[in-house]
Amino acid sequence: MKRKNLIITISTLTFIGLSFSVCSLSYFNNQEINLAVERCFATGGMPIIESDTFAINYSFSCETNK
Repeated sequence: MKRKNLIITISTLTFIGLSFSVCSLSYFNNQEINLAVERCFATGGMPIIESDTFAINYSFSCETNK
C-alpha cells in the first residue's frame, strides 16, 4: 500500500510540475509576442504571427511599407 501511495504522489507531482512548465513557457512566449507586436506597430508595420494553441511554437514578422 505504501508503494502505491508513493507512485501516486510522484505521478501527481510530476504532472503538476510539467503543467507549471508548459503554462510558464506559454505565458512568457505570449509576453514576448505582445512586446514584438507593440514594437512593430510603433515602427508603422503590420505584424504577422503564426502560433500553435499554447504559443509554444510561433513565428513573427513585421511587414513595413517603405
